[in-house]
Amino acid sequence: MTLEPRPSDLLTAALRWWWVLVLAAILGGAGGFVFERLQPPLYEARAAINGNLLFDSIGVCVPTPAPPPEGAPTPTPFSLTQYDEDMALAVIQDSLVEVMPQAAALANMDQPTFLQNAIVERKHNLWEVRFRHADAQTAQQVTNAWLRLGLQRLEEKRASGRVRPYVTYSLQEEAALPTTPTYYRTNLLVLCGTLIGLLAGVVFLSARVKG
Repeated sequence: MTLEPRPSDLLTAALRWWWVLVLAAILGGAGGFVFERLQPPLYEARAAINGNLLFDSIGVCVPTPAPPPEGAPTPTPFSLTQYDEDMALAVIQDSLVEVMPQAAALANMDQPTFLQNAIVERKHNLWEVRFRHADAQTAQQVTNAWLRLGLQRLEEKRASGRVRPYVTYSLQEEAALPTTPTYYRTNLLVLCGTLIGLLAGVVFLSARVKG
């Protein structure tokens, strides 16, 4: 009957043959890196919307600079908490997400595939939209169309009173034509390869201890 190696035996073997584990991990990580580079290239285009709140000189929020109707009282400035600010600006990201089905149709993709390649991310007062595609020009065109759809949705919400009067937004940057492919899964695949290699090294040492 073959006895399973004791943990102490495995530890001793690992200390003696540590270089095997290191080499296996390196080879596994390199395999993950090479695997990613062998996949069909994807190009990622990026565009951004700038969003802000209007504040006066003492730090309180004021409505957008549209003059009130004649005879109407002037709106009173007021203070906002950080939570209130975030909730007021959330309309920007919400609008970009809401028009994703239309953007997917422009890309000739079903929605699940589009969502795998589309990203909306807030960076301080910028909302970035990024889209990946095998064709660089398609990535650029879809990203810009998506951004314009989002701005159009914001204007519709503004007209119907669903955007707070002190929220402002504008086009920050349209997508340029990407010239180099993006390898967005490199870190994940290298990590997976490293772990697989390390596991293979442990299995190898376990087999040696049994022998």
